[in-house]
Amino acid sequence: MSAMRIAVLVTVHNRVAVTVNGLSRLADLSKLLAGEFQFRVFLVDDGSTDGTGERVREVPLDLTQIRGTGSLYWNRGMAWAYRAARDSGDRFDAYMLYNDDVVLDNNFIEFMRQFKDDSTNILVGAFREPGSDEISYSGFVRVRRLRPFAFINPELDQRLVPVDTFNGNVVLVPSRAFEALGGLDPKYTHAYGDLDLGLRAKDIGVSSFVFGVPIGSCERGSSLAERVAVADIRTRWKLLFGFPHGPRSYLRFVRKHGITAFFPLYAVGEIARRARQLLPRSSSQDANSGL
Repeated sequence: MSAMRIAVLVTVHNRVAVTVNGLSRLADLSKLLAGEFQFRVFLVDDGSTDGTGERVREVPLDLTQIRGTGSLYWNRGMAWAYRAARDSGDRFDAYMLYNDDVVLDNNFIEFMRQFKDDSTNILVGAFREPGSDEISYSGFVRVRRLRPFAFINPELDQRLVPVDTFNGNVVLVPSRAFEALGGLDPKYTHAYGDLDLGLRAKDIGVSSFVFGVPIGSCERGSSLAERVAVADIRTRWKLLFGFPHGPRSYLRFVRKHGITAFFPLYAVGEIARRARQLLPRSSSQDANSGL
């Protein structure tokens, strides 16, 4: 059987050591999978000024580099990477969403082989916090139909775990499904594109499963609420209502995946909730706030 061709999509910006470390680990593991998989990396360097563009070329991967505008952020950068893969002329068996801050371990080998055994569905990689067994990124299950934006991470139990959608840290998507969906929705700027992709895939009959054990480590980034809590009022306003974290992407997600009749209520509620975040808060309120 010929090797499966995998298009790895990644977008990076100004964290050269993290990026090179993650890609180097991918390169090491890809050597162990030679003959079974061929990886071609499409990397969008979104305006890095720290030498990322030069350093990634030293990593022994088949890598195509695309220069971004400096204002793409994660989701639109990934959309650019997909466009480059689509226009490359190569035919791929799957697309792999990949975040440059993951550090893969040897479970990635079995993760890839699991996908080869069933490449009709989406396979999601879970990650643990560095130095811990706590899961930092994984898939999501919707809590209940009437709460369309309440998601929880499922427990991992060594088997494939069905989920409704996922974080896009490492996700394998069959090419037929990814191309039918048009890749990530480029109208999202930074967040929600991965969640949206999983839900749209489910709508066309493509299931998503989390691999039963973590495939590496990845530190969870600070949430928007955590950044708002420690910001001055001007920065707080920019985070809550400015580019790229303003409410536009969230409201697009609500409109596409919520209960349509209730969309005006969601919209008003979201604007009001963000406005409340502008007010000074006690430390206990900061700890309990969420965005």
